Amino acid sequence: MDALREIVDIHQATLGQIALAWLTTYHGDTVVAIPGATKPHHAEEAAGAMKVALSGEETERLADLSTRVTH
Repeated sequence: MDALREIVDIHQATLGQIALAWLTTYHGDTVVAIPGATKPHHAEEAAGAMKVALSGEETERLADLSTRVTH
């Protein structure tokens, strides 16, 4: 979580925005993110992920961290 929070702080984004940005950046054209939204501010937050441009290093760091958590 500390590494994720560092990236959140760098981009001045939310955890959800960084997660969505990583998902679409890391998987490229093979993944289409369809975030759920029960309130307007949820949709606004999800749309904000499109403004997050993760570096290659950040993308790989998050990918590495995600495999550590799932295995």
